[in-house]
Amino acid sequence: MARVPPWKRPGGRLPPHPDQGRIIVEARARAGWGQRKVAEAAGISQPYLCQLETGTRALSPRTARGLRDALGVEVPLPLIDPGQTAAGRRQAREIDRLRVENLYEDMREVEVHERLERLSQQLTRRFTFGTFRRRS
Repeated sequence: MARVPPWKRPGGRLPPHPDQGRIIVEARARAGWGQRKVAEAAGISQPYLCQLETGTRALSPRTARGLRDALGVEVPLPLIDPGQTAAGRRQAREIDRLRVENLYEDMREVEVHERLERLSQQLTRRFTFGTFRRRS
C-alpha cells in the first residue's frame, strides 16, 4: 500500500513549499556544512533538517528564521490557504458580509427604480387617457 504524505491525510500538515528542499540543500552546499552542523546552528534536529530537505515536512516560521540566521538564505514558507487561519476565516466572513450588503443595496436600488417606473407609467396613462382628476 502506498504511503500517504502527511498533508494529504485528513487534518494533516501543510505541504512544503516546492522549492524549500532545493534552497536548503544548495545553501548548505555553498556553506560547506553537513546536516548536523546546519541543524545545530539553526536550533533543530538533524532528522528534521533531513525531512525539510527531502520535502516530507514543511517548515515553521521559527525554523525558517533559524535557517536564515544559520545559512544566510530566505527559505519560503508553505503556501497557505487563507481559509486555514483564523485571520483568513475572519477576512472571508467580512468579505461575504460586504458582498451581501452590496447585493442588498443593489436590490433595493432596482426595487426603487422599478417602483418609480411603474408610478411614471401610471401617471402617464392617467394624463393620456384623461383619468386624472383634480381634487377640489
